[in-house]
Amino acid sequence: MMHAGTAAAATAGAGGATGLWLFGYNKDNFGFDAGMRFGRFMMSRGFANAQVGQYRQDIEGITGMTVSKMDAWQTVSTLFLAVSAALSCAGRIGMHGCAPPGWFCALFSGNIFLAVLFNGVSLWLSMHASLRAQCAATSLLTRKVRLPIPSLAQLDQARVFGSTFEKQETRDIFRVPFMRHPHAAPDMPVAQPEPEELAKMSRQEKARKAAHDPQLDFLTTNRDTIPSWLRDELVVDKGEGFPSGHAEPLHEDREAPEHFKLLMKAQEEWRDYDVYARISMLYGVVSFLYAVTYYTIGTAISELRGFWIMWSVPLVTMTAQALILRLDIMRTGRHYLPHWELIGSLAPYVAVAAASLEYRFYYSSYQVAITWVLVYLCFFCHLAMALRMLDLAWPDEAKSEDMPEEPGRQWWPRTWKVPAGFTKNLWFITPPKKLEASQHDLMHEIQDPTLASTMIYAVAMIPAVLAANTAEVSTSDVRHGAAFDNIKASWGKALNIGDFKTNVRCNYDYNDNRDFLKEVSVSGDLMEGSSSDDLQVSYDLTHNFKSKNTAVKVSAQTQGTTFAAEYDTDSNLKEVSARRDLDLGDQKVDLQPSWLVQAKTARVKMMSALGGSKDRFSAQVDYNVDGGATSYELGYSRNLEDGKEVSATFTPDNKQLEVEYVDSKFENGATWTATATVPMDDSSNVMDSSKLTLKRSWAW
Repeated sequence: MMHAGTAAAATAGAGGATGLWLFGYNKDNFGFDAGMRFGRFMMSRGFANAQVGQYRQDIEGITGMTVSKMDAWQTVSTLFLAVSAALSCAGRIGMHGCAPPGWFCALFSGNIFLAVLFNGVSLWLSMHASLRAQCAATSLLTRKVRLPIPSLAQLDQARVFGSTFEKQETRDIFRVPFMRHPHAAPDMPVAQPEPEELAKMSRQEKARKAAHDPQLDFLTTNRDTIPSWLRDELVVDKGEGFPSGHAEPLHEDREAPEHFKLLMKAQEEWRDYDVYARISMLYGVVSFLYAVTYYTIGTAISELRGFWIMWSVPLVTMTAQALILRLDIMRTGRHYLPHWELIGSLAPYVAVAAASLEYRFYYSSYQVAITWVLVYLCFFCHLAMALRMLDLAWPDEAKSEDMPEEPGRQWWPRTWKVPAGFTKNLWFITPPKKLEASQHDLMHEIQDPTLASTMIYAVAMIPAVLAANTAEVSTSDVRHGAAFDNIKASWGKALNIGDFKTNVRCNYDYNDNRDFLKEVSVSGDLMEGSSSDDLQVSYDLTHNFKSKNTAVKVSAQTQGTTFAAEYDTDSNLKEVSARRDLDLGDQKVDLQPSWLVQAKTARVKMMSALGGSKDRFSAQVDYNVDGGATSYELGYSRNLEDGKEVSATFTPDNKQLEVEYVDSKFENGATWTATATVPMDDSSNVMDSSKLTLKRSWAW
């Protein structure tokens, strides 16, 4: 007996020592992982802040390019406006000597004022585009593109207390080294080299890269299981991976960052001002060169009688004009009047020929006729030039594919309707639609797992939310001396039985059964559907301890329609119903027809939102097939603000109106409900017969 006792004591001591060592071993692992978790969180936030700082520079750079361009256009337009003002006023031809013919003055005046017009329009459009770009940059920098500084709550969430180890699963606390962990490892993205880098690798380098992937080597030492605290970090807290088949990233591969999308959308508001400021400046310079040509011709013929000077001047100015047009205009796209600018360049020569005949020595009616033919031909050349300007400035149709993105070249999306003739020299660039293969957006990588894992967490926590513990206390009529009326409480627990997830809820009602529970219910899904078209079967089993009645509700949902049947031990089959959302015009109506088997009553319930999401209207109609009696119930609810709602229900048969006000903001952590019951059968005694009750509910 002594040997047996000694052996038992030795075994117990050895077991205790082993358990103590396992506890210390796993606690050390937990502490190491907790430190790594916080360090990784701070490092990732530091890199994200640096990248968002780069994003802010992107906004300043792209909008600053527009501002710089517009400043240059404004400077050039202002200079041409100043010279045009001088030529159109004090320096106009005929001001200091003999004036040329009226038709010639019309050519000069028309072109000099066209130069003023186009340069003035360019100045105005440039000012608008510059200010709009600066406004967009300021708005994005102060509202949208902010550094992702972690909040105190996030820092607290990333921090782990040493006592948290006590809340881990027992299998993790006493896990034997080299044995499997209780949870499967999430699916992690495999570290793949970039395509450009992969193309440069030799076969040996590719094989060595595949054999020793540092990410795979580092990730849980190539194990397919992980401890619970690591899974909490990866899936719930940090969200760096996804459980197999449960979630997908929220962003596409190489998707452009959010600030690029916002900036491209904002650019559409000043794009046309930017484009046509450049075009208006070009047309202003073209008109100015016409005016200078006619000014020189008029001065040479009317004051100097310099015929050879008059004939040589257009060669210089029109060559300059043709070169400017050749530099600025691309002969691409669909145009209705191709090359008509060449006709416009002939206008000064035709005017010179007409002026030569105008200043003849002898009068001849034939020469006068020829002169006017040349004058009309000159004006036609200018008309052709004006139509060609309109043809060039007309926006092109949207392209079928995007422009090729080349380093150092301008780019905009194919949906933009830009004049094709000026696409070479608009110097407009928008953010790219996709990132380069070697570029990464840390904000997307943070949002993808965080939001996706939040959805995973929300789905996983639905049973826990449904099983949340609540309590409520209600009063009697406060208008006639408020007193305690009833207390209710509920307790819930989510259970996993094999592959089935079950929610157990216990309800207590003081007035119904003060010595024990009122009822216990068990609910869950017998068949889960992965999409709205799949069949999903749910159940809800409730047993009432006071009445000894057991009720079962089975519902099946497929393609947006829910069918349900209710059965209890007292009434057998009690009710069958169907439910579906219908679109009636602009309204969505929740329709629920049902048949009350024992009461032999057909019931139809309808609910719909009115206008917006704040107002809702409901109606219920019951028709008894035996006696033909019909009863109604009308309801209306309005969401006053977040956490405050008022509703009213009127029952014509009982001539009773019930008004309920719910406020979850009045007291933090609690919801107050005030219910007023107003009888409508005696209008002279409404106030005295009305009742007002209060209810306070909270979670525990």
